[in-house]
Amino acid sequence: MNPPAINRAIRAVLVDDEKGARMHLTERLAVHPGIMIVGEADRAQAAIDLIHRAKPDVVFLDVQMPGGTGFSLLPLLGGMCPPPAVVFVTAYDKYALKAFEANALDYLTKPVSPPRLAITIKRLQNLLLATGGAPKDESDASAPPRPLEMRDLVLLREKTSLRMVEAGEICAVEAEADYTHIFLADGHKAFLRKRMSQWEEELPTPPFCKTSRRLLLNTQRIMKIVANDRESAEVHLQGIEKPFLLSRIELRRLRAACG
Repeated sequence: MNPPAINRAIRAVLVDDEKGARMHLTERLAVHPGIMIVGEADRAQAAIDLIHRAKPDVVFLDVQMPGGTGFSLLPLLGGMCPPPAVVFVTAYDKYALKAFEANALDYLTKPVSPPRLAITIKRLQNLLLATGGAPKDESDASAPPRPLEMRDLVLLREKTSLRMVEAGEICAVEAEADYTHIFLADGHKAFLRKRMSQWEEELPTPPFCKTSRRLLLNTQRIMKIVANDRESAEVHLQGIEKPFLLSRIELRRLRAACG
């Protein structure tokens, strides 16, 4: 699938105390024409000044720098509207969990590989489109929506929170009027004002299967199916405590989708 269409360059700032590391990342980003580097900084305070002045869409940020860590910069970006996305770039993978807990868009280890960077760029494009940070190409406005890929990011926006997850992390979507319950593989749940029909258009089929008007299941996340009798069965999915009860017809649809 081609990346989403964006009609302007994505503005990026590089923050790393090693000039060689910034040059390496610049070379890697050069093959992505949609990315424009608008500034570089080699320490925390200089980075803050640059980011507030340049107002980038994304900051590629090293963790360990003179004058403060990359994590110390994050609270200082919160007052920006909108704040830039953050991609940590570091030689140490031990910070990955902390980076994602801090709502970083992604985490890259040095030396940055081109295929892994391409995934990051696509995640960034999807984020900007989802949040309105980069409008879609008007020439493509009449084209039907394209299904996501399993590693594409999905925006889960509730009243008091916003979270980005990979499409493949969604185990099930359950409809409730104009809302939907989203069940994730890590056990988290979300309740969104979003119709089931929208999810059907966005999520790829397969592996997602609509077993009924109310339920969409990710067949890759099925742990087991337990038959109650000839008329119903319980479907257990990863990360979800309570199984989903399917009728015989619904189970037949699911089995057909699973091949």
